[in-house]
Amino acid sequence: MRRPEDYLGIAARAGKVAAGRTAAEIALRKGRGRLVLLAKECGKDVRKRFSKLAETFGVPVVVVDLDIGRAIGRPGKVVAVVTDAGLAGQVLSSIEKEVEV
Repeated sequence: MRRPEDYLGIAARAGKVAAGRTAAEIALRKGRGRLVLLAKECGKDVRKRFSKLAETFGVPVVVVDLDIGRAIGRPGKVVAVVTDAGLAGQVLSSIEKEVEV
């Protein structure tokens, strides 16, 4: 079983992740977002902004306890938008399985 970090890394290497506040917001506004991931340590304002954006565009949001930046090879990033539906499903499924354990 792969961990969420593994699937997120695969998505990033495939060019299917918009990381960072600006890129993530652009992906959502252009209708490309399929899943919004927010690191647990992200600021209150960032969480509120992306939760509202995701709701507007009908994209699920998950607050995760993982180092998003490390998983995608871009340290310091706390926001990521997965832009591929299949990969978003795999990331979400692996998060759900990890929570069940």
